[in-house]
Amino acid sequence: LLSHPLFERHISFVPRKVWSTATQLMHVYNDWLSGDHAWELQSNILVGAMLLGVTLSSDKTNIS
Repeated sequence: LLSHPLFERHISFVPRKVWSTATQLMHVYNDWLSGDHAWELQSNILVGAMLLGVTLSSDKTNIS
């Protein structure tokens, strides 16, 4: 799914800064990787390494 050509341009694992104008007046936040925290974390890890966001969940439904 991640390598499918239809989704390739919509999936990114690289922290980025998105601005509303070329003069960088307003920072646009639309997901975790466009936030300042992801940018700071990426700058603190080794060159060539990357962040990987993981979503954890728990379901307490008993199946028995």
